[in-house]
Amino acid sequence: MLLFAWGASRVVVHNIIPKIHMDNKLLENNVHKLATDVAQSVDKNYWIFGGIYLALGAIAFLAAYFLGRGSKPAKLQSVPAAKQNAPPAPKPQTKQQTPKPPRKIQG
Repeated sequence: MLLFAWGASRVVVHNIIPKIHMDNKLLENNVHKLATDVAQSVDKNYWIFGGIYLALGAIAFLAAYFLGRGSKPAKLQSVPAAKQNAPPAPKPQTKQQTPKPPRKIQG
């Protein structure tokens, strides 16, 4: 936003306003003044909002940087070497059910 404000102001004041030509010099001066005032008003608003966004972004960045310094990442619990090389524990066996024969349909 700040770059747009700077660029728009320069373009309007240096490129667009000087190219406005009219037969009536008084009207031309009034149009130049009006265009300059409008450009400055828009420019001022973009500078204000751009400055606010810049300040909020800087505050958020600094807060994330400094508030994150106090906490350390959690350490992973290491597995003792004896358990690392041990074979996996056997799974408990479940009681197997014998399948029931299908019922005969009487009819």
